[in-house]
Amino acid sequence: MAPKTGQDIFGFFEPRYVDDASSIEKTPARLPRVIREDEAPLLELPPIDANTQIRLITLLPAEDPSEGGKSMDPVQCTLQTCSLASAPEYEALSYTWGQMHRHLPISVLGTDNDSDGIKMSLLATPQLQMALRRLRRARPRRLWIDQLCINQEDKEECGAQVQLMGDIYKAATRVVIWIGEDHEDMIITDDYKFEREAQRQLLADLFQAFTEKSEHDDDDDDDDDATIAARLVDLRFTYHVQDIKKRRMRAVRDFLNRPYFRRAWVFQESSLAKGLVVQFGQQEFDFATLKRVFDSINSAAIRAAMHRDTYSSLAISTGGYEMMDIIQQTREEQRYLGNTIPPDQSSLLLKLLTVVRRVNCYQKQDLIFAFLAFQRSEGIEATGGMYGKSVEEVWTYTAKRIIQSSGSLDIFAASYGGSPVSGFAIPTWVPCWTNCFPFSRPIATPLSKFRASRGLPHVWIENDDPTKLTVKGKIINTVEQIHGHFGHFMRWKHSVSHFLAFDWTVQKVQTSMVFSRFDRLFGDYRPIKAGLIVPDLMTTFLADGALGAEQPLRTTDKYLDAVRAQEKPRDLRKCGRTLSTDEQHLVECYDMLEDLVLVAEHKCIFTTDYFQIGMAADVTMLGDLVVILHGSQVPCILRKVGESGNEYKLISQCYLHGWMYGNSPREIFGKDPRQYPGVKVRWWEEDPDEFILV
Repeated sequence: MAPKTGQDIFGFFEPRYVDDASSIEKTPARLPRVIREDEAPLLELPPIDANTQIRLITLLPAEDPSEGGKSMDPVQCTLQTCSLASAPEYEALSYTWGQMHRHLPISVLGTDNDSDGIKMSLLATPQLQMALRRLRRARPRRLWIDQLCINQEDKEECGAQVQLMGDIYKAATRVVIWIGEDHEDMIITDDYKFEREAQRQLLADLFQAFTEKSEHDDDDDDDDDATIAARLVDLRFTYHVQDIKKRRMRAVRDFLNRPYFRRAWVFQESSLAKGLVVQFGQQEFDFATLKRVFDSINSAAIRAAMHRDTYSSLAISTGGYEMMDIIQQTREEQRYLGNTIPPDQSSLLLKLLTVVRRVNCYQKQDLIFAFLAFQRSEGIEATGGMYGKSVEEVWTYTAKRIIQSSGSLDIFAASYGGSPVSGFAIPTWVPCWTNCFPFSRPIATPLSKFRASRGLPHVWIENDDPTKLTVKGKIINTVEQIHGHFGHFMRWKHSVSHFLAFDWTVQKVQTSMVFSRFDRLFGDYRPIKAGLIVPDLMTTFLADGALGAEQPLRTTDKYLDAVRAQEKPRDLRKCGRTLSTDEQHLVECYDMLEDLVLVAEHKCIFTTDYFQIGMAADVTMLGDLVVILHGSQVPCILRKVGESGNEYKLISQCYLHGWMYGNSPREIFGKDPRQYPGVKVRWWEEDPDEFILV
């Protein structure tokens, strides 16, 4: 259930392919009637002990209770205060604020015990007004909603309630996701009549099909979920959406690209829920069944070999598909495993690395605060004035707490390359959480099996300047040559060989060994070293399987064969005939290669002054240092600041062939490396050096 590989953490979602129509301002608006501002004075929320108490609203039925969520009557509610520990049963709402300006009044008729009290009002955003209209039932409904239940003008209360947020959602009987109003399109029926068709009904058709299958799973039915999905939707791209199967597929894509799935707070809110339902317009869906529908469509795409196509892949081109999967996995972890999950598989850092690249928020501090419920020992707080701090202060404080509590430098997986970040003045060792993977997939995540630092922990050293981080380790080599830069892998368009410029890169590295100084360095070992260049490069391109389940790779021969096959595996995938055993094996190896090589996106291949082959972020420069730091699973690239002193910029993690598992790489000269003191091949036997990262 928990992520197992680096690929599980990063996933396949590509924000660049999300349609601009997913903006909250472009979703349909169907507001109830809104009272005038002069009809009810604004209610000043009574103070609470924000560390232990919460406010709840009770949503009242419409004048005609039978209309429920269809009524256009103004929204009315009552308000109460209670201790979270002894709160009555309530539901919690998870939704998208939309425009931050709260300007539409909602009637508040006193407390639950005083429904005839003075009519007051609270202000809400349009999205919340629409949600409350649809959530009305024939009976009063008790809810916790951040916008109404937290005094948004009181930063101290906000901070305390943010700290409590995880417990608030855990305590709710269920969480209701408000996706928004659905689109209604005008279609022409088979008998040539115009008719309105709602997206929610198209989804309801799919939902019903899988609900019925669940009810008859014991029957003799050979159809699996993917087969049913293939009958109900058309996965192929088209500009003309006419038949019902294409319209259903468009409804699925539009739903999964709703702005809800790109909001930072939704992960915590929905992952901690006891029960989870989705409100889409006036239709309510069970979250797990809806996810099953989308999984089945994705399985149908895989079966039809269409999952690598940008349009057909729900994982690549929608913000919701992988997010729903991460939410469901986390819910299962919370429900079934609890504290039995190893810390490295459930840490706050792992959640940040998995989710933050997919989401955004108005206040960038919330890219941290929205995940506080997933802490173990980090001790990050939103109280004590921290909620009002600047983005830079919150991000730096968080990085410090993660490093200090874990004794590791795994957070360097999100390093931003050492160049100034537009809009933020942060140190190079602090991630820029608005763009936490500028060089695509990291070399190592907390789940990696690398152990370059031999398990030596980072020991925290307090600095007078909070923007500086003192680390210890050893300089191994210096970047001497850079042999190739790789951009974005358009796998639906180009082969792996084309992406890596494989033959050209190999030739360039081989040519660089011609220099006479390598004769002196390697002596008789030089021909052997030259013969290892191709397999060593292949291992480096794949970071020794960093994204896969097999790490280290047992062999790269099958991947070399797949690369050298050029376009053949891609042609075989599309040929439509039955493949021979050898052809099937080639296609399977190539499919795996396409996934593993994604780690090379936005990286460069380099060699060091002792001709060690490595891969790092494509902003790496000649003269940068390759350093093994205590607490880091992998070597890092550092760049010295100024001529003197020991201050450095962190550039990125790197892969350095032969150095990733804490062993002494004897292949450097083919002899006992202890005879060559110029190379720190047994660096752990020496006193560590100190580096100050700025």
